[in-house]
Amino acid sequence: MLRYLRGGSSKAASGGGPDVEALLAELQKQVSEATVQAFAGSSELPNGGATERRALLLRYLRAEKLDVASAAQRLERQAAWRRGWGDVTEEDVAAEIATAKLKLQAPVVTAPSASAPDAAPGSASSASSSGGGGSASGGSDGLGGSRPVLIVKASRHRPGATPQLLNNFIYFGLETASHYSWCPANPDGKIVAIFDLAGLQVKNLDATGLRAAFHMLAEHFPERIATVWMLDAPAIFGGLWKVVSPFIDSNTRKKIRFVSGRAGQEALLEALGPEILPLEYGGRAAEIPIEMAVQQLPAWRQRQQAAQQGGAAAAGAAAAAATAEPKAAAEAGELAGQLHLHTASMRLSESSSNLLTVPV
Repeated sequence: MLRYLRGGSSKAASGGGPDVEALLAELQKQVSEATVQAFAGSSELPNGGATERRALLLRYLRAEKLDVASAAQRLERQAAWRRGWGDVTEEDVAAEIATAKLKLQAPVVTAPSASAPDAAPGSASSASSSGGGGSASGGSDGLGGSRPVLIVKASRHRPGATPQLLNNFIYFGLETASHYSWCPANPDGKIVAIFDLAGLQVKNLDATGLRAAFHMLAEHFPERIATVWMLDAPAIFGGLWKVVSPFIDSNTRKKIRFVSGRAGQEALLEALGPEILPLEYGGRAAEIPIEMAVQQLPAWRQRQQAAQQGGAAAAGAAAAAATAEPKAAAEAGELAGQLHLHTASMRLSESSSNLLTVPV
């Protein structure tokens, strides 16, 4: 049995803009150690290291528009939410897994882009870069296959799951994807979602489920989504969308793109790249069921460790070259810093007292 996944504004002027470093320092003072420890082992703080703690605070600071007091309050609420959850196993969501409707494509393990040397997870520069995780084209920030991609096969969905099972499964998917977001080449730690709506029928329509998914994303995975792709939506989806879309967080709505046909597939390929997209979307990757993604996580982390070791080697080379060629040494040290790795065990937990039940 596999057990996974656990579940007033202050600004300081710096060049005319907010001093993110000062805001982070202030937020750290307001958040207790007990609050931070409530995130330990989750996708938000898998290892508990300084860089991860920084990324945690920065994510909530960004989510609350750099308002320190609001960010501190939200961290407290989220900490209480995580403390209240019990363990959830694969067996607990086996009925939903059996539908084969959820896939998770793991990020391609590569070094971070040299064009963004300071945008490590939790860095101040990552706070101000690509707030939505992409441009209007849906992913031209160059990160492409560096982000995990959740794929929902809507035609395989069957409404009727209990609120607890529904929310457990939504959490299972989002939390697994968020663990995969700790990729050296994914500086803002965001994920991508694709709702494959091809073949959708009336029997698959589920306003409650769709609202619950977007609610979970907005409330408990702040600053985590880069782009939500709605692919090949049939006419019958329009009515459902009119019911659900008003309840979706405004920031999330800005990241939703409807695409279809050959043009839609080309848009996905351009944004995400063929290395991570499955064959049916024009890519070269094998499709990975969510349960297989969970099982493959340790091996994926080992590849990340190899990337980290490569970074250490680069640091050694930088030190050796420092006296002879300062400029080359600085570049090598910079690369070593980019290849920082985050690995940790996962826990997934949830309690029925915190489930969303949406009347429709």
